[in-house]
Amino acid sequence: MNNVAVEKYERERVGHAVFALADFQESETVIESKLLKTVFERSRYILELNGDHLLIDEPGVLVNHSCSPNCEIKKTLWAVLILSL
Repeated sequence: MNNVAVEKYERERVGHAVFALADFQESETVIESKLLKTVFERSRYILELNGDHLLIDEPGVLVNHSCSPNCEIKKTLWAVLILSL
């Protein structure tokens, strides 16, 4: 994992996820994950962003969907950033 204050955990019947170990300021990077490639099909481990299907590495791939998000996602040429709101 990267040097940001998140921790990976595993829960029975849910799988792997990450959670923050610290509070973050608005627009601060919570996770930066390498953009591995853009793919054309959906799968469990694909991030869909603005119609693109992105394969990213850990820990970003472990971020769970939320109906009440506290982060936003930004794509660069080489990475996907998860920023605090």
